[in-house]
Amino acid sequence: MLTKDSSDLKELIKDVVLQLKEEMLGSLVLRIEKVESKLFEKELENGKLAKEIEKLGKTVNEQKNENERLQKQIKSQGEINETKMNE
Repeated sequence: MLTKDSSDLKELIKDVVLQLKEEMLGSLVLRIEKVESKLFEKELENGKLAKEIEKLGKTVNEQKNENERLQKQIKSQGEINETKMNE
C-alpha cells in the first residue's frame, strides 16, 4: 500500500516526471532537427541563388560592354559616312 510518505510513491512520481521530461525533450529535439534541416536546405538554395545572381551580373556587365562597343562603332561609322557625304 502506498502512503503519503512512502518512498515507493516518491520513486514512482520521480519516474513519471523523468519519463515525461524525456518524452517532451524527444519531441522538442525532433522539431529542432526538422527546423535545422529546413534551414540547411534554405542555405543551400541561397548559395545557389547567390551564384546565379553573380553569373547574371557578369552577363549584364558583358552585355553593357558589348552595347557600348556597338554604339561607338555606330557613331564611328556615322562619322565616316558623314565625311564621305561631305566630300
